[in-house]
Amino acid sequence: MDGRAVVDVATVGEVQEVVQGARGAGVRLRVVGSRSVERFLQPQAECWDRVSTVGLGGIAVAGRDFTVRVGAGVLLAELDEALARLGLVWPVRRVEAPGTVGGLIASGRGTTIAAQDGPARRWVLGARLVDGTGEVLTVGGATVKNSVGYGVTHALWGCEGRLGAMVELTLRVRGRRISDNAPGETLDRAELESAAALVRCEDLAPGTAGQALDGMAGAVRAVGSSDGLRVVGVYGEWGVAEADASGLLGRGIAARVERGEIDRGGRAEAGCAEDPHPSPHPPGEGEGADGAIQWGEGESGGQVGSGAVAVVRGALDPDGVFV
Repeated sequence: MDGRAVVDVATVGEVQEVVQGARGAGVRLRVVGSRSVERFLQPQAECWDRVSTVGLGGIAVAGRDFTVRVGAGVLLAELDEALARLGLVWPVRRVEAPGTVGGLIASGRGTTIAAQDGPARRWVLGARLVDGTGEVLTVGGATVKNSVGYGVTHALWGCEGRLGAMVELTLRVRGRRISDNAPGETLDRAELESAAALVRCEDLAPGTAGQALDGMAGAVRAVGSSDGLRVVGVYGEWGVAEADASGLLGRGIAARVERGEIDRGGRAEAGCAEDPHPSPHPPGEGEGADGAIQWGEGESGGQVGSGAVAVVRGALDPDGVFV
């Protein structure tokens, strides 16, 4: 593979082939989805290629169990549309340019629709991923109360692809409310790419989101998450962003400044890993009494392992390929 090449994959077997080929050639890999926020992840060396899992589609809903199995490349909008037809919702959103489900989880920047939904990562039950050695691993499960072993599924939240390429996810869903139909504010890709700096306030105390928004007076645009836990401001000048962040800190609101795309110069693009999950439903499960949606074609098995130790081993293996 040539430096900084993008390899598109559509099946788990193809992901394995790419990982094993990169490992044999001594090439490092970065996993990307729709690449909606990758420019704002931590800088990486420019010596790696990218494997895009956006082609890993498929949605299978088990309405009676309130779970859904999705390919990591499914767009958040596609998932929401499919669930809405059944009166269900996966109550996780992202302020920054929503992309794939796997990318949302790997970026760790998702929040729930409402504060009563709790932490967003709790709505991820399990995953299937390809680790840095090319092995397919299954973590988590299809049940809400799953406390056996280490909580590796939670470790996938915000992992940015370093634990492996997420290929399939099992998500917990709930009944849809009227208030869930409100789309909420988001920052689109054009706004993010034109930013000189971003100011982020995360894990906000209840009732302080409004104060954080008021404190970003110099922002070109500032948006808060619907659950009131995150606020992100887009700035045209770095100095203005620093001044607003200092003001927020003076009010007791934690804020950090990130350099935006237009000030980064040439650098490799960091990607969002796609999410793995154990498959609670057999491949090919079609429309059932609970309104299950037909699972997409091309999802094959492969060498399947399990356990938290295996996931950590693959992530930390010096011969692994993910950065």
